[in-house]
Amino acid sequence: MTLGSPWPQRRPPKPIESFDHPAAHTQMPFDANALELPISVKLAGHAGRPTPVELREWLKNPDKANRSAVKELFEGLPGAYLVRLRQCCGGSIYELARLFHHCGIDHWMPVLWIDQFSNDRSKDRSIPQYYE
Repeated sequence: MTLGSPWPQRRPPKPIESFDHPAAHTQMPFDANALELPISVKLAGHAGRPTPVELREWLKNPDKANRSAVKELFEGLPGAYLVRLRQCCGGSIYELARLFHHCGIDHWMPVLWIDQFSNDRSKDRSIPQYYE
């Protein structure tokens, strides 16, 4: 038995197929005013800072997304802002997971957050594995 690192590690989210279930396709309402707060908190002064409408468009079509801006936004937001962003983004969990995969988001906090909506319970990664 080896002692693993007690610090959270970068890892990709669960496979996109595990987010393909009816509950993950539920569309949330779009509220541009509420969405402005998480964007302005993390990307203040950022040259490529998206508007709430642009972020929603990126959610619907990840190929048009500014990958670096999306990655910086999601990897730097505290957990409470991730919840707020989900509630007003105008998209679904499946679309968020697809955007995470497309933009290469691998920071432990947003990955654990999005993984909780997966239907894949083969290995629950929400509990850190210190011992292998």
